[in-house]
Parts: sequence; structure tokens; C-alpha cells
Amino acid sequence: MGWFNAFAQAAIIGTVRPYVSRELPGWGKLYNRLIGTYAHDGFWAGQPPRWVRGKLHGYEMRVDIRRWSNRATFFLGRFYDLPTQLLMMGVVRRGDTVVDIGANEGMISLLLSRLAGPDGRVIAFEPNPGPRAVFEANLERNRIMNTRVHACGLADEPGTLPLFVPHMNSGEGSFGARRYDADEGETIACPIGVGDEMLAGEIPAVIKIDVEGFELRVLRGLSKTMAQAKPVIVMEMVASHLARADASPAALMEELARHGYVGHRLGVERVGGRQALRLIPVDPAAEWTDGDLVWTVPGSAGHDAIEAIRQPAG
Repeated sequence: MGWFNAFAQAAIIGTVRPYVSRELPGWGKLYNRLIGTYAHDGFWAGQPPRWVRGKLHGYEMRVDIRRWSNRATFFLGRFYDLPTQLLMMGVVRRGDTVVDIGANEGMISLLLSRLAGPDGRVIAFEPNPGPRAVFEANLERNRIMNTRVHACGLADEPGTLPLFVPHMNSGEGSFGARRYDADEGETIACPIGVGDEMLAGEIPAVIKIDVEGFELRVLRGLSKTMAQAKPVIVMEMVASHLARADASPAALMEELARHGYVGHRLGVERVGGRQALRLIPVDPAAEWTDGDLVWTVPGSAGHDAIEAIRQPAG
């Protein structure tokens, strides 16, 4: 790393980070210009790992700011996926059991741990050993005792599956057909469990699933849990990712509807100078748009929580 890069990095961290972390007007444009996505990774080469305290949960997080997603966490003081985190803050209660499938480095699980509290539990699944090691380091650093990470993926039958992990972003690791050339990542043989078996005896209030297109296989392995617990289900749904796992948004919605679930899209809107969660009912007949969605069973506690967010008292 040259002296100019080192100077520029220090200047950006010292002057831009305080503004971005407060999420003041225009922070997004400033962030994209100076800090950015994959295209900026080279500029941040040479930076050592750091610990940053999360402003939504108070835990310390290990971040490698050479990588765009960790860089976002460092500058914002939170994981970049704000809608999902705002949703969790609205539906997870102290004492809840919550499940994180495709936990990666545990950025969402850390928030779930704080929300569930010492009497609650977080049951996480992450088959990729790289991000799982970071997750476990975060748990150890913060002395978190209510969270357990299982070193496996989930599907509708047990076994072993190849996980392709692109070098540019471990969060894009997938059991589906790869979209990168073989030399642009690595393939890891991962153990696979079935959700209903791994969660036997549990009554989860919320299940978050982010498995890069493998969601249908995961859901089919959770049929008993869905029928018994009727948990809130939060998922990323991307048509191109699903297609690489021989699935589709329509197939996923059909599986959810079979269990009585209805959906809402997650978004954010600025209300009174702050970012607030926005929930938009899903129209199954409408043209599909990728995004993060929440699914609930009408009449369940989770559905009531969603309705309370949509129509706050007063």
C-alpha cells in the first residue's frame, strides 16, 4: 500500500466515517463515491482487521474493511441490511427462540442475540468455515452465551453437498449451480441436515433464511416446524439465485401458501428524520421483483406483530 493510499484511507476514515455512521442526509451518495462496493476493494488493500461496536446491538464485530460488506459495517456501525434488522427489532421478543439459516459472519445473529436476551436462544446454521470462524470469534469476544452455531447447511434430506464460495464475497456462497468460473472461488464439501430434525422440540418465533437460492429445499425440510410453530419467516428471494437451484419465486410462494403463509415486502422510508420499516403486502399475481420478504400465518402471534408494525397504535 502506497503512502498516498494510506493517507487517503486515514482521511476518509477520520472525516467521512463520523458522517456516514450518523446516516445524515446524503450519506449514501458520499459512501458510494468514496467507500463503495466491490470496485473499491483494491483501494482498501492493506488494511488490518478491526473491531467495531454495533450501534443496534452494542456488541463488537470483527470486520475486514478490504471487503465491501465489512467496510459497510465499519463505516455505518451496523450491518448494511437495514430493513431486515428493523423487522427483527419489531418482531423478536425477550425469551424468544430464533433461527438464523445462512448466518455467514453472524451479523444478523448478533442482533437476534441481543433482542432475545439471556432467557432467549439463537440457533444458527453456517456451513462455510471461513465466515463461521468470524462468527464464532464475535461470540467469544462478546461472551455471548445464548447463541449456538451449527457447522452445516439445511435442506430437505441429509447428506453432503458442494458449496461454491466466490473469492469476492463469501456471502454469495451457494449450493446451487455456480455463476462464476471455477477459478473465481472454491468448492467446499459441506454436511447437510434437515431443519425439522435439527430443530426437533423447538418452537421458534422467527426463522431467517438467506441461502442464495436454496430457500425452497430449506423450507421443505421445515414443514413440521412451520405447521407446529407458525414462525415468522424472513427470506431473501432472488429469481436468478433460485433458478440456479432449480426453483423459482412462484414455487417458493406456493410452498409457503401450502402452510397458510402470506407475505410482505420489506422496505424503508424516512419518517421524522429517521429510517422506518415499510411493509408492502405481496400480490402473488403481480410481476415478480427481487427483494427481502417476511411471511406470516394470519392469526399467529407473528402475524399480529407484523400488523402492529403496519398499523401502529395512535
